[in-house]
Amino acid sequence: MPELPEVETITRELRGAVLGRKIKHFQVYLPKIVRPGPRRLARLMTGAVFEDVTRRGKFIIMRLRASGTGQVLYLVVHLKMTGQFLWLDGNPRDRPRHVHAAFVFEGGGRLLYRDMRQFGYLHGMTQEEFTAWEKEQCLGPDPLDIDSEEFAARLRAGKGRIKPLLLNQKLISGLGNIYVDEALFAAGIHPLSRAEDISRARALKLHREISRILKEAIALRGSTTSNYLGLTGRGGEYQNRHRVYRKQGQACPACGCLIERTVVGGRGTHFCPGCQGRG
Repeated sequence: MPELPEVETITRELRGAVLGRKIKHFQVYLPKIVRPGPRRLARLMTGAVFEDVTRRGKFIIMRLRASGTGQVLYLVVHLKMTGQFLWLDGNPRDRPRHVHAAFVFEGGGRLLYRDMRQFGYLHGMTQEEFTAWEKEQCLGPDPLDIDSEEFAARLRAGKGRIKPLLLNQKLISGLGNIYVDEALFAAGIHPLSRAEDISRARALKLHREISRILKEAIALRGSTTSNYLGLTGRGGEYQNRHRVYRKQGQACPACGCLIERTVVGGRGTHFCPGCQGRG
């Protein structure tokens, strides 16, 4: 699943590609991946102009304005496991495999939504509906925006194992399996440690490592470990800097112990038993 660095990369690329563009036609090929339904979404999108594209946690949020009424609209996208956006300038009749929705723009160009596993979705909303959606999601602060003291306080007030808490989007939004494993390793914290047992100093260090790793990953366009690609088909490079994620059986780059894999909260988890002791 694309995580914060991958979604941030796609958001920046979308911003460069669609801002100021007017949607001439919106086509849905697979109704189940759109909300509230293909006909209403097509009515909302057709003729609208893109005003902004931002990220909230793992969500891509596109703000548009209806050209006739001036109504503010939103399109919220979650890529889930295999969702991708593709930008094409060629023949409008060409539709690559697994493309389930398409934006055709005035003046040329198409933005395609492709999703092999079909778990992602596009959700069109009015301003009022978007406000209600935000309240319903109850997303926690972004790890790149929250200050270290608030992060430490929220973490240490949590109950349970540290890894599932970091993956809880209501506590901190945007973190996923890859970057939690990497950050816990960098901070020397075992993924089964209980949050209430982590010292303030260790929690502050974890915040620093999360921020550092996310910024480095964004600079390298994220991690391509399976399906993640940007708008032009370019993948990420941060997977070349992973130190523990999917490295089970390999020597730890810091101490030489063999990296282990376990399951925590239903998620495959990678750690070094030497650097991340349970003590």
